[in-house]
Amino acid sequence: MELATLTRSLPGRVIAGIDHGMPNWTRQADARPASPLTLSREDTIAVHTLLRGEPGPAPGRYVTVEGVVIGETPAAPPPVVLGMRGLKS
Repeated sequence: MELATLTRSLPGRVIAGIDHGMPNWTRQADARPASPLTLSREDTIAVHTLLRGEPGPAPGRYVTVEGVVIGETPAAPPPVVLGMRGLKS
């Protein structure tokens, strides 16, 4: 919802970035997923879908937004880029 609000407020000036988190911090917070790439894929699909004004996709391993709809979507969704490191990423 925050990305939608920013994009509506600043059309053409927002770029959304997604990464798989800081391993040391997520481990300390006991929030490290077994598969960071699966989480990143599910996040990316959900963000793209919701920003287009479509209902959220079917539940994944980590992301559950099925049927969720953002009330006010931007006229043109922002680009979504992935900030990853490592060979698999």
